[in-house]
Amino acid sequence: MAKRHLFCIFCMIVGLSSCSPLGEQDLDQPSMEERIDDIFTRYADMDEFSGAALVARDDQILFRRGYGLANREEQIPNTPDTQFSIQSITKLFTYSSVLMEVKAGRVSLDDPIEGYVPGIPNGDKITVNHLLHHRSGLFHYPHEVSGHVYGSLSSPIAIDALIKEFERYPLKFEPGTQYSYSNAGYSMLAKVIEEASEVSFAEYLQTWIFGPVGMNQTSADWDSVSEDLAIGYEMVDGEFIRRPFDHPSHYIGSGNIYSTIDDMYRWYQAVYVDGSMREFSPGGGDGRGMGYRAIFWPIPSFDLVIIILSNYQDAPVNELIGEVVTILLENTTFLELEQEGVDALVGRYEADAGYGDFNFSIYGSTEKLLLSATYYLGGPLTYELRPISSNQLAFLNDGRLTGQTLTFKREDDSIALELLVDLNVLQLEATRSD
Repeated sequence: MAKRHLFCIFCMIVGLSSCSPLGEQDLDQPSMEERIDDIFTRYADMDEFSGAALVARDDQILFRRGYGLANREEQIPNTPDTQFSIQSITKLFTYSSVLMEVKAGRVSLDDPIEGYVPGIPNGDKITVNHLLHHRSGLFHYPHEVSGHVYGSLSSPIAIDALIKEFERYPLKFEPGTQYSYSNAGYSMLAKVIEEASEVSFAEYLQTWIFGPVGMNQTSADWDSVSEDLAIGYEMVDGEFIRRPFDHPSHYIGSGNIYSTIDDMYRWYQAVYVDGSMREFSPGGGDGRGMGYRAIFWPIPSFDLVIIILSNYQDAPVNELIGEVVTILLENTTFLELEQEGVDALVGRYEADAGYGDFNFSIYGSTEKLLLSATYYLGGPLTYELRPISSNQLAFLNDGRLTGQTLTFKREDDSIALELLVDLNVLQLEATRSD
């Protein structure tokens, strides 16, 4: 799994700059479905994509297809029903499970983890919330283990033995003081869930998430992997080869789930359409490793979702999403920017999603209004803002819509004091700080 996180929102957004300029649709153009198919076919023909993709608006599937081969040795094609390892998207479901246990009263975000894992070093300092938001100081297992290469952890490991491995490494910093992405932290959360619920992590997911949502082709139990699971590949000297595979038990809670595009769409519906899982959802995210690349990209402001699961580790999913978003949002209508609206918005705002601070500065004029963002991993990143309603503005990157929006609140002629910043895979409530 690459050193990325499903909540590294702005890092993922940068990849959207490769899409085409906005423009009005020509009546002679192919259908939307054909145009999206052309994008994926082009990348597949260049050996840059192999997998399955789904695009939907609300409860309507707009596009659903498979590309390339699930098994190159036996020439088995990828289809919309093919299963893939979703790698770090697993963390979405670990996060949701923790929130379910919090609601059930069996876990508190402020609980020290020593209450669930007795004897763990620094267990009195690390809280469940620190683990959830990658602020525990735990190292990134196994990537920061000296000598680790994929395939070196091919034997299964019990969760207690895995956590015992974590005890060998000192904390990178005092818990709560910094952000540092950590698979170990999410494996520790899987243990917290097991201790609180008294069932295995895989059983918990099946009982409380996959079963109720209807995700019948999704599991965290690798002892029951079906024949429909695609094999993960990487490119070496211009040829696809099987990627060496660590046993997924080493990534329990952080990367051990496999799924399909249809099941991930069912999760989207449960969160964003019928809302049955909304209170437990952290948003969207991506994953990469062991021959797989995956991205779950909801665009709530436009009732859209893009899901790409690939069995080619270096599939350029951000570029693919960028081109698809351009097609989906090409007919968006912009309003004129009024001076009153600019005056109400210009200023500085702060937000905290749990991982660290987000700082937004809005500046400019009716000719061009800009937003500059810095956050816990860096910046600044700058976007143009264009109004699409009386209180909502869309983000543009190099003149291209990204799907993100900013909604502001104000009373009468006063300045805006609060912003709802929708970053597709994460929503932030920002307050004025100047």
